Amino acid sequence: MKKAIAILLALIMACGLLAGCGSSGNSGNAGKTDAPANSDKTFDLKIATFVMETETNGKVMQYFIDQVQEKSGGKVKITPYYGESFAAHNELPSLLASGGLDMAMFAPNIFVSEMPLNSIVTYNYSDGYSREEILAAAQKLIFEDAEAKAALAAEEQKLNIKFLSPQILGGLGVITKKEINSLEDMKGMKITSEGGLDTVWSGLGLVPVMVNVPDLYESFSRNVVEIVNLLTVPIAAMKLYEIGKCYREWTNYYMVGLPIEVNMDVWNSLPSDLQEIFIQASKDAATYSAKLNEEATTAAWKDMEAAGVSTGYLSAEDTSKYLQGTKTVTVDNVWLEYTKTQGFEKEGQLLLEKWTKLITKG
Repeated sequence: MKKAIAILLALIMACGLLAGCGSSGNSGNAGKTDAPANSDKTFDLKIATFVMETETNGKVMQYFIDQVQEKSGGKVKITPYYGESFAAHNELPSLLASGGLDMAMFAPNIFVSEMPLNSIVTYNYSDGYSREEILAAAQKLIFEDAEAKAALAAEEQKLNIKFLSPQILGGLGVITKKEINSLEDMKGMKITSEGGLDTVWSGLGLVPVMVNVPDLYESFSRNVVEIVNLLTVPIAAMKLYEIGKCYREWTNYYMVGLPIEVNMDVWNSLPSDLQEIFIQASKDAATYSAKLNEEATTAAWKDMEAAGVSTGYLSAEDTSKYLQGTKTVTVDNVWLEYTKTQGFEKEGQLLLEKWTKLITKG
């Protein structure tokens, strides 16, 4: 559980922008082939992830597996490996690309320097989209927009990895010992941070402090940091409410990520009808993730309130300031530079324009 929380915290930092790490280990044989329309061939596949089966994201992966196995009529069997029982999280991209693994569920934005294009939907700077709205926008970009699909496919071929639908990771909020209701109230306070988020927090008048996940509870207790910025559910799971008595969630901000990924050679070997089953199962699993996250968030709020925590939301205006700050640092600066480094500058500009339009109301 602690390891999963650590990686989920890293996802937040990646949105702020954690430099890409690890290696995709491109096999160099990712040429696209046309899948046959259908076949009686059966497939016995392995999928690995860092989360535990009992955790929300693990349940979502299992839901995907169940859907594929049922809808394929037994043509596809998928054996899951949870909790890094197959490999460490940072090893999954290279194993998947090389064919040492058939499928995976890892966070592409942690490896953003190597796979920037397929990380774009993990950057949610929307106009207050709900869980369902941000998923719909991501799926439209990935599966429906012909130009976007072509841009994403170019990177997928280079990586030898096929990316399916992302899921909801949850809402993000801050917990602190003293009552706060706005960014103005938070000015001058020490907040958990890393990487590019330092610039964001400093610009908003806060003091960024790097804290390792294993030290988070103690650091919060000893006032090394005064504010913890983290996903709602892990805040409750780590029992930070034993220390902080004021929780404020960013209004209608939901992190998106952890898509199902498939080795491209495996993907190309699947008949087109099975490919469609995989795609639809990933969409259905994403919908399921929104439901599970809403339930888990409600439970987390109840746990905090039962411990005497004052709960509420930061305003939409303050949320927008925070999100636009992260966009400027992460997407407009570093992310675009990564697309150039990987040889996808034109595709990056196209995807950024389309993604921004999809998550802007009006």
